[in-house]
Amino acid sequence: METKEEMNMDQMKSKAVDRADNLLCRAKEFRHVQGANKLIKKILAELNFLQSTQIEDLQKKTNNLKSNNLNYFSAMVNTISSCHNLVGIFKSFSYLSSQPNQSRKILMVDVVCDDGLTWIKVISRNPLALHRLFQGEGRYGEKHIMHQANEYLMAHEQHPCNFSKPSLVFSFSNGLSEAIADELKAAEIKVIGQIIPNDYFDHDGLSDYKELPLLNDIKCDIPAPNMPACTKAFFDITTLFAYVAEVTNGDCHREFKDPILQAQAIDEKECPVLPQINEYIEGKELYTCKAAVEDFRSILMTVGSIRERERSKDLLEKLTVVDDDPSARVLQLKTSSKVKLRSIIVFGTSDKLKATIITANVAFLRSAANQGVEFSAFVHQSRFLTGIRQSLPDEEYANLIHSK
Repeated sequence: METKEEMNMDQMKSKAVDRADNLLCRAKEFRHVQGANKLIKKILAELNFLQSTQIEDLQKKTNNLKSNNLNYFSAMVNTISSCHNLVGIFKSFSYLSSQPNQSRKILMVDVVCDDGLTWIKVISRNPLALHRLFQGEGRYGEKHIMHQANEYLMAHEQHPCNFSKPSLVFSFSNGLSEAIADELKAAEIKVIGQIIPNDYFDHDGLSDYKELPLLNDIKCDIPAPNMPACTKAFFDITTLFAYVAEVTNGDCHREFKDPILQAQAIDEKECPVLPQINEYIEGKELYTCKAAVEDFRSILMTVGSIRERERSKDLLEKLTVVDDDPSARVLQLKTSSKVKLRSIIVFGTSDKLKATIITANVAFLRSAANQGVEFSAFVHQSRFLTGIRQSLPDEEYANLIHSK
């Protein structure tokens, strides 16, 4: 027969397992978000850990149940449930530290939302432990919250979104001291969570943290950042092609012998590219650069149709053509099969101009992001020039476009 203590242990275990199972189900609702699988795997590992806890070792079992990570996972799930336009969970950003050797470090941001305009750090620690660490009473080597805040501040300076620094939010699911809140706010970091007066932490009875309310199962309200919209749009060479191509200008109802052109004609009928671009650029200043125009004209004069050439003249009259002047951060990209020098020049010039680049070159965007450089970009489907597709084989066409 089970003792009363064993029954209590069973109840604790059952509640913890049920809680983990519920969090797992909620987390799976966001599996389409980049990085969500990392959170799902962590919760699943915690669930398996709880289920495997042995009943025989009651003392060890009690410690296991009390020291599990469910409070943090609960805070994470509640946070992503309160966000809008999620971009990533546990998303990594590389940055140069401010140390003399300027070593490159990696920051793992808990939640990125608002299309990249907001970074959120989720903290579920005991506020007493946080406060004591902040006051210098922690163990050797422990990082207090302002050290972590400085890492976020350095990283977000180097990863602008739409040419603005992302808004930083620190969400404390179990509350924080007034001293920590004041320090974070002074660093322009938004704080979410119950702010506890400093003198509350001087009470002798606070050591076991029983007097403070647990907030980790309460949804938090993430403030939306107030960022100015980008008023500049930059045409890269793929967009110049798409804008003048026959298939985007009423020719999508033709029957093409070329299978790729035929597939694009079908796509165009279902999802026209030109209306998307026109809607996006309405009211914006329109730019391109000399490198893009040079390649655009060269290819048009070689294999473009007569009507595509005529449209190109009208298009270029609408654009301000600037000198090639790529930003320093884009010039640091290493060239590869997906990152061509000409693309670095075009995308880098757009970046330095602080204009959102309009492009179909997703391969470059992904490869650059893998090197830690992300762009403000409006992406559309690619559309080939009819003349090019009818006169060149696939591989030669791809080399012609992406070598530029």
